[in-house]
Amino acid sequence: MTKWAHHGLGLAVGLALGFGTVSAQETVRATDGREILLHADGTCEIVDEERRQGADGGDGYRSVSLTDLKLDINHLSGERVEVTASVQAVAGMLMLSDPGQRFDTNPITAKGERLPRTDRARILEHCSTSGCRVTLQGEVKHFGFGVYGLELHRIVRD
Repeated sequence: MTKWAHHGLGLAVGLALGFGTVSAQETVRATDGREILLHADGTCEIVDEERRQGADGGDGYRSVSLTDLKLDINHLSGERVEVTASVQAVAGMLMLSDPGQRFDTNPITAKGERLPRTDRARILEHCSTSGCRVTLQGEVKHFGFGVYGLELHRIVRD
């Protein structure tokens, strides 16, 4: 492990423990790409590759919360994820927001061109004005100009 990786790992663990904001457990990514699980009792563990692969549903999509997706989106580029969000069609764009908030000021931009026609129609017909809660699968992509978003592949449940 390089000197910088040690510093990054120490900084990540130190910040999480120092602020005392870790509720149950939190996963952070070290500068060398490894994932570290921080526990509320102040301990941590490195997440091994088998455990990371076991976190997906077997179809190649890793289940993540919308909050984690928002926080880590630029580090997840290229990963296939499954997330539950409120989707809303606005002027030809799709926005993913927190279904638990009345007005989420930090939505994630999504592209729906790869969605099956029936899923695109469902979003346009039912989710345009107030949004609708759905579970989506897609790939995190860099859309340009420092903007990352989700290229949607399918709606799993609504």
